[in-house]
Order: sequence, then C-alpha cells, then structure tokens
Amino acid sequence: MRIILWRSLSAFMRCTILSMISLMVRSVQALVQGGNLEGTMFGSAYGGAGHNLHVAPEDLVVQCACTLEELYMGCVKKVGFERLALGLDGKSVRRVKEEVEVEVRPGYGEGDEVRFKEEGNEGFEYPNSDLVIKIKAVSYTHLTLPTNREV
Repeated sequence: MRIILWRSLSAFMRCTILSMISLMVRSVQALVQGGNLEGTMFGSAYGGAGHNLHVAPEDLVVQCACTLEELYMGCVKKVGFERLALGLDGKSVRRVKEEVEVEVRPGYGEGDEVRFKEEGNEGFEYPNSDLVIKIKAVSYTHLTLPTNREV
C-alpha cells in the first residue's frame, strides 16, 4: 500500500518530500557534530531551535607606541586598526580599516589604557565592544622610565 501511495504522488511532491528528508538528515548530522545549526533548516530561520549561535564581540585592544618624551609632555596620536563590522544584511561580518585620534595625557605610562565605549568590534544581536588603546613605551638605550620603586 505504501508503494502505491508513493507512486500516486506527483513527481514534484516526491521531490519535495525527498528534499525535506535530506534537510532533516543534514540538520541532525550538524547537531550531532557539534551543535552548529547555522545553515540548516533549524538554523537562524527558526531561531536555531533555542540555540544562540552568535557570540558577543570581544573588546578590541590596540597598541599605541609612545616615546618617553610623548609620555612626559603628552600628545595626540593617530592609531590605525582593523575591526569587525556588520555587513548590510545585519548578520555577516567584514573587516574594516579605521583610524582614531588618541589623546596621550602627560604622565601616562606603560600599560595605561584609553577606552572608547562601543567603538570596537560589532556583533549580531549584541552591543558593540569597546576599543581599548594600550599605551606602550618605546625604550631607548640611554633613557629609561623609572618604576615606582625607583622614585
């Protein structure tokens, strides 16, 4: 009886049923192989079957090299970096080159940070991460920056 019922279906219906079975098999295989449902019938179209596949973007940390004179006197430096930005569809990500001006205040030292809120990497369904500029002192052979113990 099953064979008769299958043969009575149109070629289009049989093709549709086989496609649906194939999609379900691929979805189950993806789930078994690590839980990544993106691109399957249970992926983003159905909310990932309760799974959140998107990860919050990490803070973008960029080094800013400064001479001892710049750290002592203060300066404004341009720092170039690459960050992740959302594409036009609002989900895909692409790398974008950008530049920001950093005010290095007098007295800054090695390891000090300048933080730009929500100016770092972008992520789907999450707020932008922070851009963190980390000060790095360029060392000279004849000049050194005193540590807290030497002052």
